[in-house]
Amino acid sequence: MKLIKKQWLLPIFAFLLLQVVFVLMEFTGWIPRLREIDGNLFGTLTDTLLFKEWFNFYDTPFFNLFTVFLGVLVIINIIVSLLFKKIKVF
Repeated sequence: MKLIKKQWLLPIFAFLLLQVVFVLMEFTGWIPRLREIDGNLFGTLTDTLLFKEWFNFYDTPFFNLFTVFLGVLVIINIIVSLLFKKIKVF
């Protein structure tokens, strides 16, 4: 029997689990104390119009930046795994 291993499902589930954790952290107020991101590259990115209007999922700018970064990585991983999928025979 041939079994196609769906390697793109695990990153999606991990991404969704992380989003649930972010929502719970924002809802309960248990946000970790992070260093201020103002004045460096990440602060500049979160101050752009793209992150202020389009990717404004959370009140915490770090969560928005991390969500977009991981979302892009998951999409790249899905595209690569679908283009180069391997069929394993058990």
